[in-house]
Amino acid sequence: RSYQPFQGLRLQKLTPALLQGFYNAKVKAGLSPSTVHKLHANINKFLNYALSLDMITANPAQRVTLPRKERPNVGKAYTAEQLQALLRCFAGDPLELVVFLSAAYGLRRSEVCGLRWEAVDFQNECIFGNHTAVAINGEVIRSDHTKSASSRRRLPMSGLVKDRLHAARKEQEASAQEFGSLWPNSGYVCLRSDGQPIDPTFVSHHFARVLKKSGLPYIRFHDLRHSVATLLLNGGYGLKDIQSWLGHS
Repeated sequence: RSYQPFQGLRLQKLTPALLQGFYNAKVKAGLSPSTVHKLHANINKFLNYALSLDMITANPAQRVTLPRKERPNVGKAYTAEQLQALLRCFAGDPLELVVFLSAAYGLRRSEVCGLRWEAVDFQNECIFGNHTAVAINGEVIRSDHTKSASSRRRLPMSGLVKDRLHAARKEQEASAQEFGSLWPNSGYVCLRSDGQPIDPTFVSHHFARVLKKSGLPYIRFHDLRHSVATLLLNGGYGLKDIQSWLGHS
């Protein structure tokens, strides 16, 4: 429904007080602060345009107080037992390898989706973080540019990780033979069943769907990094070591 004080109001008569009342009414009606901020962004943009056309002499949206945004529920972490339960939930799932590697290394979504076989060194038992896959406006940008210089790091490969990656490599080689010329040979480690690299956006959405059915406490995919950091800290590692492991600048 339209906001009653705005009915019949000329643009030139719009004041900060009227606009403030509108925002307050929206919050009282149940709109979240984030939604009000988005609403304000559109109104402010329109009023700036009207100002540029000399339709108004000042932008009243510049003199209002917006509701404080809720702090996102971040920083949650799983215990070692919960991580084991999480891995069991994703056994046989399209994200099984993605979740396994992220739970093992605390990789960012962009890093695990961007991991290539050329960065996996079985002989020297290490993997390199040097390639990313980032979702921007519905498009996946894959590049050798990492979030920061410290994100380009060398991580040791445990026996468990080595065995899991060997198994994934054999599965992909078998699928490549089965698909023949239809197999894309992208060079990425984490693939869909048709050989296409996994989309970062799918990771977040599918992870949330599976987790909600699992009975485990809800966390975001990114919170696997917090979980790894917490386990390392509890294991006696120093903050500098953890910083290097996670690739923080």
